Amino acid sequence: MSALLGSRLSWRLAWRYYSGAGNQLLGSGLARLAVVGLMVSVALLVVVLAVMNGFERELRERILGLVPHVEIDYPYGAPQADDASRLRSDPAVVSVAPFTRSQGLLYVAGRSRAVELLGLDPSQLPLGWAALLADQPPLAPDQLRLSVALAAQLQVAVGDRVTVLSSDSDRATALQVATVAGLFATHTELDQQLALVALRHQGASQHGWQLQLTDPLASRDWAAVARAQLSAGGQLRDWRQSHGNLYQAIKLSRQLVVLLILLTVAIAAFNVVAMLVMSVERRRGDIAILQTMGLPRDQLVALFGQLALVIGCVGVTAGVVLGLALCAAVGPLFGALQAALGWRLLSTEVYPIDYLPVDWRAADLLLIGSVTLLLTALAAIYPARRASALLPAAELRSE
Repeated sequence: MSALLGSRLSWRLAWRYYSGAGNQLLGSGLARLAVVGLMVSVALLVVVLAVMNGFERELRERILGLVPHVEIDYPYGAPQADDASRLRSDPAVVSVAPFTRSQGLLYVAGRSRAVELLGLDPSQLPLGWAALLADQPPLAPDQLRLSVALAAQLQVAVGDRVTVLSSDSDRATALQVATVAGLFATHTELDQQLALVALRHQGASQHGWQLQLTDPLASRDWAAVARAQLSAGGQLRDWRQSHGNLYQAIKLSRQLVVLLILLTVAIAAFNVVAMLVMSVERRRGDIAILQTMGLPRDQLVALFGQLALVIGCVGVTAGVVLGLALCAAVGPLFGALQAALGWRLLSTEVYPIDYLPVDWRAADLLLIGSVTLLLTALAAIYPARRASALLPAAELRSE
């Protein structure tokens, strides 16, 4: 470490060589080209990590705010009140909401759409739905609430009537005409498949309970413990059974993309190696003069290490600033691009959300900066060894 830090003289020389003052050793062009490579690589890594973090955050906060963390279904009997009391007293449980669920078909004017009919109690809504429907009145048994996406596909508006064919768990079917009482937009994949109905809509009986936990990632462990404490007949499902693949895909995509972008950082660091080697070859005579003037070999090694750190610090700083600026702009730019093209690049028919989320984190910036500086410092080892191995007498004779 002391060899890398060197003396004040070697730091001054390193900065002079970076800035190109007096056309020394490098000229500023090669150094600044290396800085641009590091800056672009770091900025890309910042933006990609922020977008991946955003997808993970939206899965955790938005999608898991609407999807039950654990669902207890009683397909062959009525839900037990004792189970509900036991669940509400559990400190790991945030909310317990009754629900009904059935498969349905909506039909209007020759247009049809298969949906899932979810019945909720307006006085005991899960937290995510409570926030989303805060300004909408409770549904009557002959009403339903559609997503904006489903309403557009069926070409209906608030006040229109649709025919609903539903089938519950015991395959009993019911046919009714319901009025569209309101619209909602979760901006998630739920918009493509879900219609909200009254808890006691025609032909429905309560299926069970939807639970929100303090820690959704612990849902599987919690369900394994709770299963033994509930009455017989209750079937537990956690969110990983319906959205676990999505969570794993986001994690895997994050790791793969980060690996690919890190490779670009490594390539940028290799550019630093190439630049320093070229500098050694171009200025062998200058290096020999520095040695004859009394610059020790360890200070010469430090000079190249410090020059690499100067390049790394400037590149990382500029890259982080550029990356944060892109993070602030990428969401609005993505929305503007979708509007200009007239179609959605992210559709909830394919992707879990229909917008580009961004969530940059200070820990990621620190990690990116540290890794980049480490790579640039390592990049100086080979050129520094080449420079320190030069023989001043031989180099000066050939000048």
